[in-house]
Amino acid sequence: MTHPFLGPNGLLYKAAKFLPVISNARTRLRDAYLEAWTVYEPLNRLRELFNLIEQWKVLHAVLIDAEWVAAIQKELSHRVPLRCSFTEWALQRRQYYLARVLRRLFDLRL
Repeated sequence: MTHPFLGPNGLLYKAAKFLPVISNARTRLRDAYLEAWTVYEPLNRLRELFNLIEQWKVLHAVLIDAEWVAAIQKELSHRVPLRCSFTEWALQRRQYYLARVLRRLFDLRL
């Protein structure tokens, strides 16, 4: 058992990905996990908090990635990386990922 909002992420992600034949696998596993914490809060409240924390964890990951992108750009002295290099590819992918996650997080539509 871990902190209710930090521990089960990997398990729940993999459940949704690798157990598609089980109806609502992620939801069922989440609820089973949170059940142990109902001595502190009702299950409905734990679900609300869990969903809220999920969004903030994504934002935290994006901010860490943004720091990584900024560090690489600083290391390059803001020069354009070599075309078709791993650095160019990685920067493009990370920047695309950052934009996509931020759009989804803030529910923006382009």
